[in-house]
Amino acid sequence: LEVTDAVETKAEAFPVAERGAEFAPQFVQPLPERLEVHEGEAALLECRVEAKPKADVHWLYDDRPLDVTSQESAMVYESTITDEGQISLLILESLHEDEGLYRCEAVNELGTAHTQTQLVVIDVLQIVELVALPELEFTPSILVFELIGADIDQFCSNDRENITPAPPVAIVKDLADQRFAFLPRTIRFELTLSVEVETVIWLKDGTELTMADGRCKLTHVGPTYQLSIESVTEADMGQYEVVYDVKRDSRTSACLTLEQAPDAPTDVSAEFVIPASPTDRPQDVHVSWTEPKSPDGKSTVVDSYLVEMKPQEGRSWYPAPCDHTITKTEVTLSTTEMKDDVAYEFRVYAVNQFGKSPPSKPSSPVLAGVPIEFIRPLQDVTVTGTDTEPAAILECELSRAPRTPVAWTKDRKPLVLRGPDASRILVEEAEYGRIQRLIFKDVLETDLASYAIQAESISCSSVLDMKVPPTLRVGKDFVTRLVMKAGTSNIIEVPFAASPKPKVTWTYGAMGDAVPSERPRFKTDTVSGLTSIALAKVKPEDAGLYQVTITNELGETSITVELIVLDKPSVPRNPKVTDNTGESVVFTWTEPQYPGGGASPLEYVVEMREPPQQSTKPVTVTTALSTPIENLKTDKTYVFSVAARNGIGQSDFVHTQPITTKLQYGPPQSPVNVKAVVNPQKAPIEQQSIDLTWEQPTDTVSGAGPVTNFYIEMKPTDSTRWQDVSAGMTITEPHCTLPSNGMKEFTSYEFRVISENKAGKSKPSGPSNPVELGMPLEFVRPLEDVALTEAPTQPVVIECELSRKPREKVQWLKDGKPLGRLPDRVRVEEDANGTVHRVVFTSLQDEDLGQYTIRVEKLSGDARVDLRVSPTLRLSEKFTDKIVLKAGASSVIEVPFMANPKPTVKWTWKPRVTPTSEPGSAQQPRFKPDVVSGLTSLPLGKVKREDAGDYEVVISNELGEATVTVQLIVLDKPSVPRQLEVSENTGERVLFSWREPEFTGLPADVEPGTGLTYVVEMREATQRVGKPVTTTPDLKTPIEGLQLNKSYIFSVAAKNDVGQSDFVDTQPVSTKLEYGKYTYIHFYSRNLSIILPT
Repeated sequence: LEVTDAVETKAEAFPVAERGAEFAPQFVQPLPERLEVHEGEAALLECRVEAKPKADVHWLYDDRPLDVTSQESAMVYESTITDEGQISLLILESLHEDEGLYRCEAVNELGTAHTQTQLVVIDVLQIVELVALPELEFTPSILVFELIGADIDQFCSNDRENITPAPPVAIVKDLADQRFAFLPRTIRFELTLSVEVETVIWLKDGTELTMADGRCKLTHVGPTYQLSIESVTEADMGQYEVVYDVKRDSRTSACLTLEQAPDAPTDVSAEFVIPASPTDRPQDVHVSWTEPKSPDGKSTVVDSYLVEMKPQEGRSWYPAPCDHTITKTEVTLSTTEMKDDVAYEFRVYAVNQFGKSPPSKPSSPVLAGVPIEFIRPLQDVTVTGTDTEPAAILECELSRAPRTPVAWTKDRKPLVLRGPDASRILVEEAEYGRIQRLIFKDVLETDLASYAIQAESISCSSVLDMKVPPTLRVGKDFVTRLVMKAGTSNIIEVPFAASPKPKVTWTYGAMGDAVPSERPRFKTDTVSGLTSIALAKVKPEDAGLYQVTITNELGETSITVELIVLDKPSVPRNPKVTDNTGESVVFTWTEPQYPGGGASPLEYVVEMREPPQQSTKPVTVTTALSTPIENLKTDKTYVFSVAARNGIGQSDFVHTQPITTKLQYGPPQSPVNVKAVVNPQKAPIEQQSIDLTWEQPTDTVSGAGPVTNFYIEMKPTDSTRWQDVSAGMTITEPHCTLPSNGMKEFTSYEFRVISENKAGKSKPSGPSNPVELGMPLEFVRPLEDVALTEAPTQPVVIECELSRKPREKVQWLKDGKPLGRLPDRVRVEEDANGTVHRVVFTSLQDEDLGQYTIRVEKLSGDARVDLRVSPTLRLSEKFTDKIVLKAGASSVIEVPFMANPKPTVKWTWKPRVTPTSEPGSAQQPRFKPDVVSGLTSLPLGKVKREDAGDYEVVISNELGEATVTVQLIVLDKPSVPRQLEVSENTGERVLFSWREPEFTGLPADVEPGTGLTYVVEMREATQRVGKPVTTTPDLKTPIEGLQLNKSYIFSVAAKNDVGQSDFVDTQPVSTKLEYGKYTYIHFYSRNLSIILPT
């Protein structure tokens, strides 16, 4: 016997909170204090909450959190929360264990609210035992039964016609009026009747509802009827009516009302309307926004909009100037009342007949006036010539004149123009400051930098560079012939332009030298774009040619200045006496080294004396370089003197040696054909010597004056100073051998010879050929190509040997590029003497192949390393073809190989259900393989049981292929047992059996039938939680202690060392006996029905 008692829950109307304010949660429709349902029926708990901000909702059962969202709870509960705050919890099948106190809590940052109900589950009235059945000869009129869940002890039944007709249908829970401040996403009307009826008719505003558009849905559970409307619109507002008893025309109704002020507009933006002229003031500001939306994303009703504004730094908002009603989502406002350089914000209200929305969020601030920006930013400038005026201009253009002075920087430092730079570099502006320029009349090396300009809050930069060959920038007043008096000072300044930075060299040459080659004695200086030499207190010997040479990678230029020093001349040179006849001689000399300058020619004052007299007597004054002196006495000794004289003064006298008028011969002539040879040619300097040979002219040696000795002088080729190297040696023959003592390795030397007889020494000979000492650098063993046709098992070496240890560091290149950082398997070596150099490849890879070059000093050599081999595996001893991983673990299969030409690498996967089963068909693995030089790898990331199988890689090129297969075994918790069966059901005992899982998750070496255990549980069919029965390694187990006339569900899960599978359930198993079937009588909704079993 089953009785349904309906509980009525009414929703009371609560005032809707002010839309613009935030408030704590409040339940406008609470839960009923008590809710009764019959066992097995659905229980619906409904309430409604309002809150701003939106509240978080939680359910509690007997003061403990209730899980209503997980996947497991979906089998028991259905929980919904709408954007309008409508909350429902549906218990799909009510059991006695669901009884208790249910509480709904709503929480936001302003507070907490809750509502609760007591759920009571009423038993279904069920006959469980026939108490008495008298043995009567007539049909029994009274049957007495024991009932569960009621106080009824007995009832009578004689025939069906005696059953009382059902009373009229009554309303248990009526429809409730609903009103909303905004359009809800979903609304639901619910009506609960006293009994379930055949026909229910729903009407809206007097017209029957249709379900054509799919938004309306009619449902009922027993006597409870629901109307649900999705995607609610304003057209859905009105009066809803239900005809629930058609015969009696019984009906009820409720109203759905929308009282909604609009939401705040969104996405408010403001921008000035820029006029055509950048210098004019903007006239308008354009404000736009997005119309408000309801929570379901639909538009709400808006009649008009209000716009407010304020300065960004201000606190008070005030209406924006607008002379019309704003009905669109944009408006253009005048800026006549706005101030320059003040940022303004705007916000918008939406208005309809129900009120005004909250204000929108402020727009981004906009600044009155033309925004400053670069129309033309600075551009990089590279100067390639020096003949333009100005040489360079850095220029930018702004959208308007800046309100503060602009600031120029050079290499991030303020640009300061002082001294000559102030007139050479000009800062200029045009068009009222909109155009800014930096003008370089000429560009010096110090000007090359990065320049930037800062205008208010914006900046831009550019680079000034110069690429020109050396170019002289001397003016028209520059002189190439400089006349100075002795003792005075001057500076020769040579301005130039050159970039990259040039090399500047000053050289000096005496008068008569073809090319200046000596280093001047004066100090030189070079600064950016200017080189100079300071001629300080010049002397006559400073006269000559001064040349500056300026060189960079783009070219070279030079200029020569001739210096004339005005002074009394220096002494005449080389005074000699010739044509000595005893009575006359010819006295000759050469002009002074420093003639002293001047316009008039030099005069020479000649005097003579007889030693030991000190007084001299004049001979003559002449402009020639020789004069005959006659009327001499034979067998006398004379000293002849000569002095040079110009307009400034006269030099000292220079004297001859005492000349005897009976002189028969003079010093010998200079040696000729001087040759130098290094011996041996290739040896360390300490083992080398210099062999010198020369010739002595024989026509200048008289019988009374043979050559008695030779002297040797030496100097480096690039020097002008000779030094005697024959001191301590007696050289009488036209050859000698000089040791290398005091000489430097790899320096070029020249030698000259002076001969001597009793009359004196000859002039030095001309210099010998230059020679250089030391071992020349060359290859004893050059690099040799390496061409391999099979994978090397030993290190590969390319090696060369030099004749000596180089003076510079050896440089190795690969394919024309310097060797960078090398891997550990490649190293560069040299022996202790520094003569043998090699590159060693302990493990040759594809990336190592190519052209290798060694460079040292002026020597270089090349060799190629090539390889042509079929793919060859280079597996380590630790490599295994079987990998065992637990599910979720990761590993990497790495297969090193060697192959050239470059191979193709292909990975495939053949799945295996078990480690010992046959592999399936080949397919692409889900893991992404990788190939680098000489190595292919497959990362096995977080493996699953489905990843088990054979992974094969095939490496192939035109010469062959190689294959590797690795089996992956994944250890995981087993899958569920299969083919559950319950047999031998005696009512109090059953035999529960099953088959082994398809996937055991065990290694291949585990014997079949071992390694797994099974966890067995059971529960009554009306309960949700099972209780343990046993754990067994077998595939079956007896279950005893069962109760008769019960329905049980048996469950089993497989378990290994990794984990346990899910439980798998049997169908409900009844323990009824095969005899004693009872008659069941049920009592529904106060109407009696009798059901007789067949």
